Amino acid sequence: MTFTIMARCQDSGKLGIASATRSLAVGARVTPALPNKGVVAVMAIADKRLGMTALRLLDAGHKAPGVIDELVAADPDHEYRVWFNQEAKIYK
Repeated sequence: MTFTIMARCQDSGKLGIASATRSLAVGARVTPALPNKGVVAVMAIADKRLGMTALRLLDAGHKAPGVIDELVAADPDHEYRVWFNQEAKIYK
């Protein structure tokens, strides 16, 4: 089982992410981040490409719901994952 937490500081607006699991080096696959743009958690058959694609889309100005829509459309394993954005809207 993997646990991941993402948070945003109300004062500074800085983002943080942390993950813990049984698998070694999970941070390399699960918790990509781009300073001042966003953090992404990719769990359940973690595919590092999804996180990198999400960060590129965020960096290009896409909003979280649009990023999720694009990732789900391109991910052949999307049914194994739960998708949500910062408003905690859940996509399945």
